[in-house]
Amino acid sequence: MNGSVPPIPPDSVDPVGAPVPERLPSELVQALLDEFRVVLHERRMLDLRCARILASLGENRGWETVGCASVGEVGERHGMAAAEARGLLDLGRAIRTTPLLEDQVANGKVTVAAASCVAAVLARPEMLRPDDDWIGWAQSESTRTLRARIRRREEEVRIGDEPPCPLTVHIRARARDDFARARSIASRRAGRAVTQGETFETLVDHYLDTFDEDRVSPGKRRSPPTALVNGRHVPVSVRREIFERQGRACAAPYCDHALFLEMAHLRAHAKGGDREADNLILLCSLHHELFDRGLIQLVGTAASPRFIDSNGRDMAERFDPGGGERAGVGCTGPDSNHPKGPETKGTTSAGSRAGPPVRAAGPPGASSAAVPALMDRSAASGPATRTRSRAHPVAKPDLDRSNDAARPSRPT
Repeated sequence: MNGSVPPIPPDSVDPVGAPVPERLPSELVQALLDEFRVVLHERRMLDLRCARILASLGENRGWETVGCASVGEVGERHGMAAAEARGLLDLGRAIRTTPLLEDQVANGKVTVAAASCVAAVLARPEMLRPDDDWIGWAQSESTRTLRARIRRREEEVRIGDEPPCPLTVHIRARARDDFARARSIASRRAGRAVTQGETFETLVDHYLDTFDEDRVSPGKRRSPPTALVNGRHVPVSVRREIFERQGRACAAPYCDHALFLEMAHLRAHAKGGDREADNLILLCSLHHELFDRGLIQLVGTAASPRFIDSNGRDMAERFDPGGGERAGVGCTGPDSNHPKGPETKGTTSAGSRAGPPVRAAGPPGASSAAVPALMDRSAASGPATRTRSRAHPVAKPDLDRSNDAARPSRPT
C-alpha cells in the first residue's frame, strides 16, 4: 500500500521557526500500521524458515561444501550479517526441542533477536537453573536487558559459587578496541571464547604477576644490611615485610588512603638511618609530609607505632563529639571540666610554628603528663622529630582531598 504525505504549508512553523508537518490522517496511520504488522508477521515466518534451514545445514557442516568455514561466513556471503546468521542457527536448533519458542516468535510475543539469545542459553545445560524462566523473560524484557542477563549468567557459571561483582568503567574508544583485541588474544591462548569478565581478570592477573612484588615467590635475601650500603634501595624482602605488617595501608590512625603509600624513615636517612623493616613504616604521601615537617610525631616502634599531633594529643583518640574539647586542645583527664584546663609548655616540633601553651592529652585514663613523657623519650631516641631535605620538593598537600588525587609516590 502506498500513502502520500501532504506537503507542508509554508506558514506552518513552530515558535522557533522550524517547520511543523501536518499530522497524517488517522485512517492513513491505521492503514500503515496494519500493513506493517502483516509484513512483520511474514518476516518472522521467513526468519523461522531460515533458522530451520541453517539448523539443517549445521548438522553436518554442509556449508563446507561451498568453501565456507562457519555459519557466519554463509550469512555474509548471502547478504546477512554474521551475528544474525549465528543467532538464527541457534534458534533453528532450539525450536526443534522447544516448540513453544517457535510459537512465541510466530505470534509476535518474542522477537527473533530475543529468541536467538534464549536459544543459545537452552543449548548449554550448564547455564540453566531450576527456577529459570527464559521464555518469560524474553517476553517481558527488552533484548538488551535479556543479553545483559545472559552475560551475568555466563560469569556466574564461570566463577562458580562466588557471586559476580559488576564493574562499570568509562574509557576511551581506543581502550575499548584494545580490550576487544586483548579478549581475542586471551581466547586464542585459552583455546575457547572467553568472556569479558574473564578477559578483565586475566589482564589484572598478568599486570600483578609482572609488577606486584607480593606475587613473586619470596627467596633468600642476598643483599647485605642496608646500614653498610649507600643508597636508597629498599630490599624486596623488607618491602614485603612492611606491607604485610601494615596491611598495605597508611600507619596513621583512621587514615584510609591506600593509593600513594611511601616508606618513611623513623631515623632519617641523612642521620644514618638504615632501610630495614624496624626503621621504616608506610605512610600516605600526605601524612609523610606532615611527619617530615614535624607536625605529627611517632611514639613507639615501627611494628607498633603511635602518633601524636602538634598539640600533644594521641591521634588514635577521637575528639569528644559533645563539644567538650576546644579545637586543637585535648581535654582528657581530671581537669577536663575546667574552661581552659591547666596549661603546660607546648612542644614545638621541627618545622612547626610555636603556638600558645597547650595541655597535652594521653589515652583515656592516663594522666596529663603521660604523653609529654612519651614525647620526651621519643625525642631522646631521635627518629621522629626531624626535618629531612627532599630530593623532589612538592607543593603543600591538600589534606581535605582524597588520596586518589594526592601527588604520586616519590622515590624512596
